[in-house]
Amino acid sequence: MGADTIGKPFVLFVTGVSASGKTTLYESLRGDKAFGGIIFHDIDENGVPPVGRTPWRKFRVEELLYESVLALGQGQATVVCGIVKPHEVVESRYFKPSDNVLFCS
Repeated sequence: MGADTIGKPFVLFVTGVSASGKTTLYESLRGDKAFGGIIFHDIDENGVPPVGRTPWRKFRVEELLYESVLALGQGQATVVCGIVKPHEVVESRYFKPSDNVLFCS
């Protein structure tokens, strides 16, 4: 089932503690041709700074949520993988309760 058959576009945050299987699930989904119409992002895809992980992560979540919301407006689904605290998403200025934002942990 691809993004075009799911219905409403979504943003899915695949999150959890270190070594919980986030990346394994993410890589499996990303590698499945049935999900070819979905945008995939790993929070760490551009590297992680050696200091300031929490402020950096919060900024990165904001950045990816912004991009994902723009994609929603274009009818495109997005999967974001990484350690994300749901409150960081819900408290974002880019989050709207009417958007189809989901969490998998």
